[in-house]
Amino acid sequence: MHRFYRKLSLPLLSFILFQGFAHAQSQDPASRLNDMDTLIARALKTFHAPGCAVAVVYKKAVIFSKGYGVKNMETKAPVDVNTIFAIGSCTKAFTAALTGSLAAAGKLNIDQPVTRILPGLQFKDDALNNGVTLRDMMCHRTGLPRHDMAWVSNSTTPRDSLLYRIRFFEASAGLRERWQYNNFMYMAQGVIAEKLTGKSWEDNISEKFLTPLGMQQTTTAISGLISGTNAALPYMYYTKDSSIKKVPYLKLDNMGPAGSINSTVMDMSRWIMAWINSGKYADKEIIPVAHHQAAMTPQVSAGGAPDPKTPDVFFNDYGFGWSMASYKGHYRVEHGGNVTGYSASVCFMPTDSIGIVVLTNQNGSVIPSVVRNSILDRLLHLQRTDWTGFLQAARAKAAAAAKTKMAADSASAKVLPPIHPHTALTGTYINEGYGALEVLLQKDSLRLLFNGNLFVLKHKTCNIYTATGDEAITDGEVLPVMFRYNSDGEVNEVALVNLESALKEIIFTKQLTTIRIAKDSLRQYTGSYDLSGGELKIYSKEDKTLFLLVPGQPEYELAAVAKDEFRFAKLEGFGLRFNRDAEGRIISFLLKQPQGNYTAKKK
Repeated sequence: MHRFYRKLSLPLLSFILFQGFAHAQSQDPASRLNDMDTLIARALKTFHAPGCAVAVVYKKAVIFSKGYGVKNMETKAPVDVNTIFAIGSCTKAFTAALTGSLAAAGKLNIDQPVTRILPGLQFKDDALNNGVTLRDMMCHRTGLPRHDMAWVSNSTTPRDSLLYRIRFFEASAGLRERWQYNNFMYMAQGVIAEKLTGKSWEDNISEKFLTPLGMQQTTTAISGLISGTNAALPYMYYTKDSSIKKVPYLKLDNMGPAGSINSTVMDMSRWIMAWINSGKYADKEIIPVAHHQAAMTPQVSAGGAPDPKTPDVFFNDYGFGWSMASYKGHYRVEHGGNVTGYSASVCFMPTDSIGIVVLTNQNGSVIPSVVRNSILDRLLHLQRTDWTGFLQAARAKAAAAAKTKMAADSASAKVLPPIHPHTALTGTYINEGYGALEVLLQKDSLRLLFNGNLFVLKHKTCNIYTATGDEAITDGEVLPVMFRYNSDGEVNEVALVNLESALKEIIFTKQLTTIRIAKDSLRQYTGSYDLSGGELKIYSKEDKTLFLLVPGQPEYELAAVAKDEFRFAKLEGFGLRFNRDAEGRIISFLLKQPQGNYTAKKK
């Protein structure tokens, strides 16, 4: 063989190589996808998904596009390539590109502390206030975890109010210590763009990207999805009864820059073409060169050591609105999107000039991953993996493990009676970052109302309950709820466990249930009181509110909670209980505080 090879003349060898290359080039890449109809039909059936749409880009052309299944399970209307889906967090690449465009225009510096650009954005930690940059925000390394329940279902809360909540959020890591996904940081980028341009985020996205790319079916608000004549309805598969049901739309316009775009696979293919072709579409620059390169360059590691079962898919880094991974030796840039009832994947291979868009109307679906990876295996001539079978087995294993753990936890749990009656748990509880939750008593059953969602509270043990939400959203998932009490044995806090997975719990403080006291009755408490030789004064303002004055200290506002019973309005664990003589006259008060109780006699 070696001698034969040496005898080949250079022209002949060149001719053979050229012919082989020409044959490879003449092959239609789309011909490698001839089995996709069968593969996708199997995936939809296996994972109980209503429908999906797919588009594949090679260089500057769409080489494959098709709709599968239905967009409406009631009418059986089919999905086509122009069916509109919510793309969820695939929106982030648009928002980051908007930030990159402003940087390219010299309107901001992504490496200066962001509080200098947007003073209204404040963090709980001064180290974050002085250090967090737009670069950190774009690649999710600010130290803040998701805190998503502070905005989910709060569709009427304006962006500036959501921005204000950030200052109350607990960090779960130091600045740039590790990657932690955070939607608020993308919402904040949208607010910055609005401030610098004087235009809404929605108008900026349309002018910078949607209009130049000719993405005519794409919208930036939930109204565009709801009113779309060719829009897919949102669905969820319920493991409990193996049913597929329509679920409510997630109204997230206020968090829009993090995930509110709705689009079609044909529109999104134009967006992907720009990324494949150095930021240009139809020879016009859409994405600035500097941002184009930085966005798909790893900025922070998001983990991703190889799984023994998939050793050729490894590393997981994050750039600006894109994640990067090695897929069987090829550099993959991708982002997923998940909002209630929809899942998406937008992917491109910069060194292979391939782009893939998969959109589906199923909640938390694996369909985008199955279809995307299966297409890559075929287009790149890779060893094919049965991704449907692989992910089906992985899900079954995870479900079995969860069931085993639940059974073990239930068997080992010691059930103790509740410490407090239901009536003592009711009331309004506040967390400044997350807002208010209410504990209600309805027909002898406890309910928890939070962010417009009503949960059923069931006793587990002591003052620990479980909250089961609307199955139309949660599929029966439960949230642990812990009621806590102060030194007087009164319930004063509720902790929602696992509300934010990176933090142990989120604490809500019970608001005082106050009563109104007539001004004539209020005056009976006023006067001077002696406490171990020191003079304390009780007085009222405008005959509405009582105050306590301790020498050398600021005045303390008192709130009436019962007859003769007051609490410090802004100081937890402190209160007064007035005492009367046989004739009903006020003669003293008991000062209750964490360090002990003290009696002050009226002079």
